[in-house]
Amino acid sequence: MHENFVILAGNKRSGTTFLRQYFEAHSQISWDRQGYHFLNGDRHVTETYSDLFTKPSDGTSCFVDVCEHLAIGQIVNNMEAWSSLRFTPDAKVGDALYLDQRKAAERIKATMPNVRIVIILRNQIDWIRTHYRVFQEKLPQNKNTFQDFLSTAEGQVVLNGGFYHKAIEAYYELFGKSNVLILSLDKMRDDRDNTLVTLCDFLRVDFEPWDSKTANRNSSGANHTFHIRRFLEKIGLSFRAVEFMRPLWNIGLKSIAKKILSKDIISKEEKTMLSLFYSYSNSRTEHLTGLVIK
Repeated sequence: MHENFVILAGNKRSGTTFLRQYFEAHSQISWDRQGYHFLNGDRHVTETYSDLFTKPSDGTSCFVDVCEHLAIGQIVNNMEAWSSLRFTPDAKVGDALYLDQRKAAERIKATMPNVRIVIILRNQIDWIRTHYRVFQEKLPQNKNTFQDFLSTAEGQVVLNGGFYHKAIEAYYELFGKSNVLILSLDKMRDDRDNTLVTLCDFLRVDFEPWDSKTANRNSSGANHTFHIRRFLEKIGLSFRAVEFMRPLWNIGLKSIAKKILSKDIISKEEKTMLSLFYSYSNSRTEHLTGLVIK
C-alpha cells in the first residue's frame, strides 16, 4: 500500500467527478476505486483490501481511493434485493440494506487505521434534486413524483445520507479531526483554486492549477432522456415518444422545452420540508467544521 494513502469517502453528485479528473491530471497523485469493499455485506471480512490494488502508483506522492458512497453509509447485505428495491416506491428494504455512516467508518478504521479521509458536501436540496433528476426516469410512470422517489430504496439512502453531521462526527472521532478534510461544493465553485490549494496541502502534494479546457462535467444522455420525458409528460404525450424526440433535442426542441419546464422539479413546499428536515444536522455540521450549508 502507498505510504501516503487517502480515501475520498463522498459524497456522490457533489463534485467528486471533478475531483477524480483533478487527481487524474495531477502529476503527483494516483487513484483507484476499491472502497466499495467496505459496503458490500461482509466482503470487508472475506477479502483483503490491500490485495485489491493492482494499479501501479507510478512513483506518485499520494494515492487516493475514491468511493463516493462511504460517507453515506450505504451498506448492502443482499445485492439482488437491493437491485429490485432500488427504484421501487414504498420500498421495504428490511435486512437487504442498512444505512449507518458510523458502521462504514468503523470498517475502514479496522482495516486502515492510519488512513486520511476527504469528504465533500453539497447543500441537501440541490444534492437530492440532482439524484431525483437522474433517477426519475427509472421510476414507474404512474409513481414518479419527488415523494415517490424518496420512498424508494435509493431515495431512502440519499435522504439519510443528507445527515452530514453523522458522518463527520464518526470520522472525526475515529480518525482524528486533523486527518479528515471536509470540503464544500459551493465553496469550490466560488473559489476553486483556493479549495484545491487546501486539498493539495492535505494530500501532501504540490498545488497544480486546474486546466478548465479539460473539464468534463458528469453528464450523459440519461439527463437528456429525463428532460424529454418531463417535456412529454407536460404536454400529455406518451413516454414512448422519447426516441422520436431525441434527434430533435439539439436542433430546437431543447429551447422550447426549457421554457415549458422552467419550473423547479421540487416544489417550494418540498424545499421547505427538506430545509426543516436537515436544520439540526446543518447546525451541527457548521459547529463541527465551520462550513455553512445553504
